[in-house]
Amino acid sequence: IENGAHLSDAASGVPDVQGGASATVTGTNSLWDGFTQLSVPFDSSTGSLTIDNGGTVGNLNDQFLVIGLATGGQGTLTVQNGGKALSSQILFGIFDGSTGTGTITGTGSSLSTINLGLGGYAPTHAGSGAITISAGATGTVSGVTTLWTAPRTGYTANITINGGSLTTAQLASNGAVGVINLQADPTSGQALIDSGGTGATQTFGGQITGPGTFKKTGSDTLILTAN
Repeated sequence: IENGAHLSDAASGVPDVQGGASATVTGTNSLWDGFTQLSVPFDSSTGSLTIDNGGTVGNLNDQFLVIGLATGGQGTLTVQNGGKALSSQILFGIFDGSTGTGTITGTGSSLSTINLGLGGYAPTHAGSGAITISAGATGTVSGVTTLWTAPRTGYTANITINGGSLTTAQLASNGAVGVINLQADPTSGQALIDSGGTGATQTFGGQITGPGTFKKTGSDTLILTAN
């Protein structure tokens, strides 16, 4: 999808990129949206999605962008050069044995969602999910960022921020799981911001490491339980 083209999946609603396939959305005003669920991949194969050069996938009304859904599935998302990934739910590595990996890199590149999940979708589901936000890219989560893999063994949920930033209204984990590695702050601001302002109580049991800055704002209470 390039040169300002627009693909709307309102008819089928559930597209997927699988069987070793790849999809690219590139160029200003190029857009893929209208889906109920876009899976990369849906089955136990591999798939990749690249959003490049100002292209956009999704909007906050689209329900699910899933990178690595089924057992054995391996999905990759790359957002670069001002690309934008948006969906009401963005999930990496949902079911047992699935793997979802995301790279959001470069000034102007962004990932925006209401809820971000890594390594599962609920306590009964567990895969491996990882994202890296770097080189001026941003992640914005207006709801909850959740690291899910506990109590499973052999699966991981990781966030790495290296010169980018992630702002989330809430930060949570399904027990003592997950690592958030703050390798470096962006040129201006902090690597990780928890901005919740509804008066809720959040609990995060994973590790937050690295020399980058973690800033807590808003009226929510955040409880960190890791050693």
